[in-house]
Amino acid sequence: MGAWPRRFLIASVLATASLASGGAVADALAYEDILGKWCGTRTNPNWVNLMISRDELVITHLPNKTKNVLKIDHFEFGDTAVTLHYFAAGALNGVAGSNLFQVSYGEFGADGKTMVQLHNSVQPRDAYYKRC
Repeated sequence: MGAWPRRFLIASVLATASLASGGAVADALAYEDILGKWCGTRTNPNWVNLMISRDELVITHLPNKTKNVLKIDHFEFGDTAVTLHYFAAGALNGVAGSNLFQVSYGEFGADGKTMVQLHNSVQPRDAYYKRC
């Protein structure tokens, strides 16, 4: 085998090994990553549990267990975060209304059991959730 075909063969093997070891592009997050019941931790800025469906975001305020139901307009799925667009009266009060707001979740655990509500201008700290 000549020098050129040997170099080509080596380059092909290295490229294949690179892809097999994680060089492939990650899949975008999907509905199954975000839908369901999520329990917040007491250390969150607002201690709440979430129930997320394709149509509604149900926020249960703890410890008094009052609920607010917000209509979801749509989802945006990226490689590392999911953004929910929902209707509410205000950005942080969780009361149903006609103003469109958004909230993003990311840092999804590899096991699908944890996520983080990412900080924004309304909530300057991250909020942590686990499946419940």
